[in-house]
Amino acid sequence: MHKKRLFVGIVFLIFLLGCVSFDMDSNKGKTKQEMAIETKNPNYCAQASFPDTCYLGYAKEIKDGSVCINISDPNTKKSCETLTASNKDCSELEGNEQDSCFADIAVKEQKATICNDITNSINRNDCYARVSEAKGEWEPCEKINNDNKQNLCIQNIALMKGDASICEKMPLYGLGLDYDTTGCAIQVGKKFKDPKVCENLQNESDKKLCIAETK
Repeated sequence: MHKKRLFVGIVFLIFLLGCVSFDMDSNKGKTKQEMAIETKNPNYCAQASFPDTCYLGYAKEIKDGSVCINISDPNTKKSCETLTASNKDCSELEGNEQDSCFADIAVKEQKATICNDITNSINRNDCYARVSEAKGEWEPCEKINNDNKQNLCIQNIALMKGDASICEKMPLYGLGLDYDTTGCAIQVGKKFKDPKVCENLQNESDKKLCIAETK
């Protein structure tokens, strides 16, 4: 009876160890993802505890988008396709899907020049704005051919960096309080409670409004 219990205990222990090391390669002590990447064989991911995560990691490291098809979760699959997409892949798409593909790559690589491949002007402007935000720089905003969106893009960077001097990069003409140089400076002062940004405003009414907003 004692031997039987001992035998059952050993079997149970082996089972537990198997569960713990399920995602490890038995010979090399590495995860299935590590083995897949090392051998460039994505089939290891099918045996992983979390196959989708393994395929995503493999695709990102090897830059092989062909394995994305094996991912079951839609969001993870889209991330995989975006991470491994290339300009050539985008060229095989059409319309908004193609524009979205170029924009995702532009943001990922932080290159505004990729937005130039987008034919739809609205989508192209949105791409420049997204790259500007991703880089934390106002320069890509200059490429936007819509005055209102260009000013808003510049204002977003000024607010992101807490730098009212960036507002001066806007065109000299105004488009309403929220999207001109003065309105931009006031928004920065308001967000960061910094009355110093009001000192450079020329109009006394604007200066008073700015000071009131920063209190």
